[in-house]
Amino acid sequence: MADNFKVTINPAELRAGQTVTIEVETAADLGQVERVVATVPDYDIAEVVPRIGDNLYRLNYQVPWEAWPGNYRVKVYARGVQGNQPATTFLDVKVVP
Repeated sequence: MADNFKVTINPAELRAGQTVTIEVETAADLGQVERVVATVPDYDIAEVVPRIGDNLYRLNYQVPWEAWPGNYRVKVYARGVQGNQPATTFLDVKVVP
């Protein structure tokens, strides 16, 4: 993770139906961010992470009940006002039975 784009996912291990919180903090040197998006590319899941303050974004998301136990890759990226992606990070999460 870059110092100007910090992403946390809580809890670390997930269960189907459970609420997960994704929190993103962007630094001022990242530039003007239009939105932050969290995706699970292999499963066509994409959610805008709402802004809750200056350079702070938070999403509470319910893990789909159909989620099979296993490891999933989550992509979180910032979208700049000019359509660029000034920051992207990938995190691995685990769904347990």
